[in-house]
Amino acid sequence: MALDPEIDAMEPAKLDVPGSLAFVVRRASSRMLVVGVHDGSPRPEIVAREPAVLVCRATVLMEPFLSDARAVWATRHCPIAASDRVRILARLDRVSEAELRDLAALVREPADGVETVLGMACAGELSVSLSDGICPQTKVRRRRARPVVDVDAHP
Repeated sequence: MALDPEIDAMEPAKLDVPGSLAFVVRRASSRMLVVGVHDGSPRPEIVAREPAVLVCRATVLMEPFLSDARAVWATRHCPIAASDRVRILARLDRVSEAELRDLAALVREPADGVETVLGMACAGELSVSLSDGICPQTKVRRRRARPVVDVDAHP
């Protein structure tokens, strides 16, 4: 879910759902409780203000999507040079969508271009379509810009 471009934030749920993993996702102005349950488990009783969605373990572990998501998430600690970040974001300011190979080609040596682009997706700057797996033609878009923080503002 952390790689889904529709999700703005994930946070721990403030309620305990026994035998399950629960967290809240935020999309635009709406919030949704996501509860992960084991396959075949009885539906847990959920009393929450947000709408709730149950996700079974088998759904999370679906292949090949799981392997692709793990491969992307493995790049989350990849160092990204500021100059590479600027070149990639500038390209995506000019076009709404680009292929992974084209953005990777913008990255300067010695960094790995594909890891840099995927690392930016993990940082929430880009969204990567995994519907066709990770390949040269994988579609990449810019996510919404980060909110501007006025560092000179007084509390």
